[in-house]
Amino acid sequence: MIATSSKADAERSIDTIVLGFCTDPILRWLYPEPQDYLRMVPVITWLYGGRAYDHGSAYHVEGFLGSALWLSPGVHPNGEGLVSLFE
Repeated sequence: MIATSSKADAERSIDTIVLGFCTDPILRWLYPEPQDYLRMVPVITWLYGGRAYDHGSAYHVEGFLGSALWLSPGVHPNGEGLVSLFE
């Protein structure tokens, strides 16, 4: 069953996404050290998709075995935050 995630679910939801991308070639090239990956990718995920929680377009399945952050048309990632982070 798919449920809408609230901001209260954000940590579990983002943890699920971070785990799901732990072998992503680009992210692991950027952050090859496990501690760097685990420190940075949750922040990147929040800045990129966190606005989904405000717009009712964050979802998870029971037990947070899967999670998705969808940005509706007109909703954009936190560009300023991402630029600041990468600078």
